[in-house]
Amino acid sequence: MTEVVEVLAPHQELSRSLRQARYGVAYLRAVCAQAGVKLVETSPDEDVSGVDCLLSFPQFDTRVQVKCTARRLGRTTGTLSYHIGEKTFRKWARNQSRTYIVVVIVPENSDAWADFDVDDETPAHCAAYWAEVDRDRTTEPWTVQVERGRRLTPETLADWHALEMEDTYGA
Repeated sequence: MTEVVEVLAPHQELSRSLRQARYGVAYLRAVCAQAGVKLVETSPDEDVSGVDCLLSFPQFDTRVQVKCTARRLGRTTGTLSYHIGEKTFRKWARNQSRTYIVVVIVPENSDAWADFDVDDETPAHCAAYWAEVDRDRTTEPWTVQVERGRRLTPETLADWHALEMEDTYGA
């Protein structure tokens, strides 16, 4: 297999994978801002829970792992399998509250992630989908399935809050 060597432009310092990671978190941050939910990003050196950020609701925090990829949802299945790894699943299993994975799907060409040529707006050309992590998983495969029907929107965050409120407080 031929190794693809990425060549950064003179002004760039972040590799494509790092740019995708930042873009994924920025997208979630934008959804949270629209929903009025505080996002607290985990320091890279303190990622002991296997999550990138906490969504801070008034009553509790919800853990979220963000992934960003150019892979598409399957045309026939409407799903995307995302490999995680046993070590991360073990970290998630320790969490007492719900943990979600958000997968942001971007175009292959990073110049197409957002359109800056449109007057008075900057549309983002991506979408995010989510899955709740199965904390009880004890065997392989160490993958998460994200489905087309689980598009991440500001309303999703209200739903997550309601589920956790019901679990925790019966409300």
